[in-house]
Amino acid sequence: MFSTGQYFQLIIALFLGVVLFLVSYLSKPKPAIFFLLLMLPFQIINSRFGTLNLVLVYLVGVAWLLRGQLRSFPLLGSVLAIFFVYLISMSQALKATYFDHILYIVTVGGSYLFFYLSYNYFREYRDFKQGILMFLWLNILVLAYCTIQLVAGDQAVAFLGVQEFKLQGNLIEKQRLIGPFGSAGTNGEFFALNILISGFLLMNYREFGRLWMIVPVALGNLAFLIATGSRGSFLALVIGILMFMFMFRRQLGVAGSIRLMVVGTVGMVAMGVAVVKYTDFNVLFERLGETTFEGGVPDTRQKAFELALEKIPDNLVIGHGPRLRLIDEWKRVIKDYETIPYPHNLILFLLYTVGGLGLIVYAIFFFRLGFTWWRRKRRLRRKSTMQEGLPTLAFLLLAVFLIDQLKIEFLRFQLADMQQYMFALWGMLLALTEPQKQTAPTEAAAPQRRYPLVGANLKGGAVARGQVQQ
Repeated sequence: MFSTGQYFQLIIALFLGVVLFLVSYLSKPKPAIFFLLLMLPFQIINSRFGTLNLVLVYLVGVAWLLRGQLRSFPLLGSVLAIFFVYLISMSQALKATYFDHILYIVTVGGSYLFFYLSYNYFREYRDFKQGILMFLWLNILVLAYCTIQLVAGDQAVAFLGVQEFKLQGNLIEKQRLIGPFGSAGTNGEFFALNILISGFLLMNYREFGRLWMIVPVALGNLAFLIATGSRGSFLALVIGILMFMFMFRRQLGVAGSIRLMVVGTVGMVAMGVAVVKYTDFNVLFERLGETTFEGGVPDTRQKAFELALEKIPDNLVIGHGPRLRLIDEWKRVIKDYETIPYPHNLILFLLYTVGGLGLIVYAIFFFRLGFTWWRRKRRLRRKSTMQEGLPTLAFLLLAVFLIDQLKIEFLRFQLADMQQYMFALWGMLLALTEPQKQTAPTEAAAPQRRYPLVGANLKGGAVARGQVQQ
């Protein structure tokens, strides 16, 4: 029997699913894509089989396919190769674990679908300021979520008193803020990337026109990055800031670079003092000072790296199966099944799960993505526009993301929300940096379409079935 909270969850899930499908099919695409983005920090249903957000992504995908909104699929060859490798790798796993691996493939498939939803929307409605603003609002929601966690401390916060709507718990014993994305390291990565985005917006604040939003968001990202205690994300941010200053050196100029360094340093010191002095989540700088390395590996990762490196050669080419940890595996007895802890490194994670072949196809996907933005980069001048600098920002964000993945794996099953965020961000940046061959329609002036299930044009009245829209 379900509990009252679980029935409440199912009713909300059913309602949201039906409403979002109808809105996606019958209305403009903006409400659907904006809703999916803003839902990312809030997993209303987050079970061992998946999340409500994953189901909603698939519903919107089906609706957009039916209405002809989902038409372009960049990097499709690389994506198909990734899923082909997943299937090959699953064939090597024990039959008793097939269901777990299938759920994993479906979850990762939802992230790639979000990539194509985001790409197709922003490709058709090429408003880059609107796109950045959508992700900025998402950032604000994440900061609000973390603020509630910060105030709550070790107290669990459940909306409407329903335990199934409880926010992520904090690592109080380790004095680390968790945030909405499942782990302190993953949230640290989110904040590091958004600090760089905030820096880009500050550099172009006159054109973006929302300085009142950018400054508090940038400071909030700094504060909560420190509160996560993520050493890797902090170091990735430092590298990212140096790369930012180098890649945008012509647009910044000498004066702009000095101003950015001063503002960034003052902001980081101020937020660091505030977090260390006034919160319990104040271990970042202590952890940085205590870190030791053996063979280039942090002391806290030695055992995980050793176990991964010991087991990877057992099936080096195609791996042990797409999913590393199974559902309730500590309760199940599966003959001949063995696993390892998460290695906290994307390369080792891929080598163990999908082998060298999987690592190669993922490397090709990321290389093609990064090379696309590298080719679209322009020689930035002092007065370059935001849109001209967007390919450089996209390349920078991908580089910093991959650096940060040396200490975490965003492809874990339970990190589906972070996967969806990254793929949605990549889809938007890929679309908005695409060379514009002709003037794209705004959403208000977009061409009308037929809807085959209802046989009507929403703004143009009845349309006979089978009539070709000109």
